[in-house]
Amino acid sequence: MYQYRPDKAIWSIRAEDIITLYMSSNRVQISRFGGGVAEGSAFICGYRNIRDSFSMFIMIYYSQLRSFDVYFWDNEDIELDSYSEAEEEAVVFCENMGFIMNNTHFRMASDEEKRLIILECPFAYRNIDEFAKYIERRASISKEIKRPISEVLNVNKEVQTQAKAKPPKLSQEIFSDAFTRKLARLLSSF
Repeated sequence: MYQYRPDKAIWSIRAEDIITLYMSSNRVQISRFGGGVAEGSAFICGYRNIRDSFSMFIMIYYSQLRSFDVYFWDNEDIELDSYSEAEEEAVVFCENMGFIMNNTHFRMASDEEKRLIILECPFAYRNIDEFAKYIERRASISKEIKRPISEVLNVNKEVQTQAKAKPPKLSQEIFSDAFTRKLARLLSSF
């Protein structure tokens, strides 16, 4: 079971210790633990801790408030045989709040993919303000590199032109007339 833990530090997790990492693909309006409602994103992180066992937490990040709530498994140390249960319960916990959780398959990712995934996680930064600044910079860059509408319209015209072209008659190209007659006879016998 996951418990709200505002006192728990999560800023010292190294990428090489991460076992499991889920990220929500949506944002949800949530009634916060301390009161109030805010839009949040969810993260689930399972990692090898300094006691040579495992830990797992759920972080709900509220971008507009630049704050977060953290929930830890009631027993901080998770043994290997209980790890999948803790992971499954974390996913259910988030999905019950309305999040759509995506497993990043972090352990199987390349080093470059891991670096890019970690950039999107608030707990990978020294503090929440650094993460918020990264998100703001990313948003401003994506606005700058959007295509001009004229370029988009030209691409759409090209696609429409290709769609109007007559498709080849596949039956004539793939099947011989003799094969088609035999197939027709076979199917008509049923």
